[in-house]
Amino acid sequence: MSKTYIAYVNGKMNEVNFPAKEKININNKTISFEVSKNSEYSYLVNIDNKVYDVTVDNTGKDELRFLIDGYYFIAVVRSRLRDKAVEVMKAVQAESSQKMITSPMPGMVIKINKTVGSEVKTGETLLILEAMKMENEIHSPVDGIVTEVKVKAGTSVEKNTVLLIVE
Repeated sequence: MSKTYIAYVNGKMNEVNFPAKEKININNKTISFEVSKNSEYSYLVNIDNKVYDVTVDNTGKDELRFLIDGYYFIAVVRSRLRDKAVEVMKAVQAESSQKMITSPMPGMVIKINKTVGSEVKTGETLLILEAMKMENEIHSPVDGIVTEVKVKAGTSVEKNTVLLIVE
C-alpha cells in the first residue's frame, strides 16, 4: 500500500499517491509517467507520450516550486498526518488571536460598557462586576474589537465565566 500525500497546487487540494513504479494517482485518477533527470533541478517528464521540461526548486517547509514548459506552479506537499497537524495549528493560532475575558471572581454584572463591534484599547473598562458589595472594573488586557458579549447586566457569574471575547 502506498503512502498518500496531500498536495496543494496553486491553492487547490489534491490527494496523491504512487501505487506502482512510474504510476501516480491524483484524486483517484491513475497516470503513467516516465522521468529522466537532466540536472540537479531539471527533469524531462513523459506523460501520455507528451514530454514536459520540468524545473523543481525545493524551498523547504513542504513547498516545491515547479516551472513546467514555461508555466509556474507552487505546490505544498505533506503527508496526511502532517496536513492534519498543520490544520490544527492554524485553528489554534486563529483561536489564540481571540482573548476571552473571564470573571476574576464570582459576582453580578452591573454594567456592560462595550457592545459587539466596539473597538477597545488595553486597560479600557469593559464592564462593571459587583462582588462582595464592591464594584470592580474589568479591563481589556488587549487592543482589539469586541466580537462577542456573553453576559447581560444583572447576570450572576461564577469565577472564570467568559464575559466577553476581544479579537
